[in-house]
Amino acid sequence: MSIFNQSGFVKKEIFDLPVKEQVLLYQDEVDNDNLLFLPPEPNVELLDSLIPSEAKTILARSAEYTIQVEHDPDDQLGEKVLQGLFIPAGMEMIQLTFGITCCSRVFSHQMVRHRLASIAQSNSRDRILPPIFVLPFDPKDAVNVSRLKKAKERCTLGYMNYLLDVLNGEEPQNARYFMPECIAQSMVFCIDFKSLQAMCSNRLCVNMQPEMSFVAWRMKQLVEVSLGKSFSQMLRPTCDKIKKCLPVQCNTYDCCGKWPSSIGDKGLKPYSQTAKGNWENIRAEFFAERG
Repeated sequence: MSIFNQSGFVKKEIFDLPVKEQVLLYQDEVDNDNLLFLPPEPNVELLDSLIPSEAKTILARSAEYTIQVEHDPDDQLGEKVLQGLFIPAGMEMIQLTFGITCCSRVFSHQMVRHRLASIAQSNSRDRILPPIFVLPFDPKDAVNVSRLKKAKERCTLGYMNYLLDVLNGEEPQNARYFMPECIAQSMVFCIDFKSLQAMCSNRLCVNMQPEMSFVAWRMKQLVEVSLGKSFSQMLRPTCDKIKKCLPVQCNTYDCCGKWPSSIGDKGLKPYSQTAKGNWENIRAEFFAERG
């Protein structure tokens, strides 16, 4: 039987099977070359947030919690705070909860660095992870056929070692030491707006790891849909604010070319995902519809 449902997720009943039955099932999937490879574009949903009027009320109260707020039926005070009298502490009251699926452990290990966020990640201690992998290129791209073939071989070897270790009696939490970092994960990510601003100041840079940059841009999009353009405009990379490419943004790679570099190109390493185009093309590709 297929392990996937119509939505592309592993069927719930698969996880209800005993561990060894899951292992044998996944081994069959590997033997039949049914490993699933995904591009570095996780699914991002906004699970919970305020409506714009609630957010502006919070800003108004953070600015001046007096009788004046009660005589502000049109949220004018909150709008003034938002547009000019910005109160950073008020942004800590605005909570956003995102659901992220089809992401890699490479990505999740970067997300947990944002310590002011609350993160719940999918469990790999006592359950077997299915053969779904995220790779840093589009697996449907014919140009990358040879690269995809090599990646499949590496993922298969690591994943089979993981399954064999469990079959030999090792606990899943110890067997996962053999797990490839590109194995697919999911998480719930809860963060206040002020912390999201700090996160996006770095993560919106296209020289960041592609998967991380993609998620940051999707979060910005979802904030605009939920809270409005005035909020999403506050989510910008640092380089857009100061009109220069900073070492903190590109401390490994040369700048992407949107802004002059503040330290000069190193000439030692290639651009990150900007190697084959400029920043406009990269951002457009992130959100282009796929056939």
